[in-house]
Amino acid sequence: MTARGARARSPRDGDPEPTTRDALLDGAVILRQPARGYRVNVDSLLLARFAASVGGGGVIVDLGAGVGAVGLALAALAPVDRLVLVERDPLFARLAAENLADAAVPGEVRQLDLAGDPWPPDLCGAARLVLANPPYEQPGRGPGASDPRSRAARAGPVEPFLRAARAALAGPRASACVCFPARSLGDLAREADRARLHARRLRLVHARASDDARLALVELRSRPGPLRVLPALVEWDAPGRPTPELVALGQRRRG
Repeated sequence: MTARGARARSPRDGDPEPTTRDALLDGAVILRQPARGYRVNVDSLLLARFAASVGGGGVIVDLGAGVGAVGLALAALAPVDRLVLVERDPLFARLAAENLADAAVPGEVRQLDLAGDPWPPDLCGAARLVLANPPYEQPGRGPGASDPRSRAARAGPVEPFLRAARAALAGPRASACVCFPARSLGDLAREADRARLHARRLRLVHARASDDARLALVELRSRPGPLRVLPALVEWDAPGRPTPELVALGQRRRG
């Protein structure tokens, strides 16, 4: 499942590449994104729905926001007082700002490199909820992508994202929700421990019931506590036949 309702490619003056406008959640979210390379996919909706169950309100920070898909999807599913989209790529940051303005969601975009720039003091301890769909491959591992933005989105260390999440969280009851490949869950756990973050909720996503889990949705907090393991989410009953839960993920419903 990807963003649907793509319109014709529409390069604007000064754009380095064409873009499309795509709909999520029954059209509740309209995203302008590059027509080629890294595109919004179902993982953004999975993470937004998982995070929405934490509850709404307060400041929400989306780390490595891209064009804003996860944060804006969350804002369509739960109340958001202020949404801060953090993105290092200039094109993605500009498109995120346009998408945020079009959605009329209160907030802002910060162009920031989590690996090299200091975390903004005004965002220290400010977030009730942090979202992150970080790079999931170590540099040099796995197949390379031809598009440089795709490579940057897919390969890189998770540590800067977890460090920034820890700095942003507003106390022990605030949460960071992260999606990560299930096969690399041990790596995420080790880096979370170094960042003094603790897994409190886990849901595994399987393409089919007979397949190994492909994705892990994890809620982290700064205070240790028991881990709640939720029932697995299965995406497909058969080729071309999504499960009812996967279909519901693409609909605008709260809860």
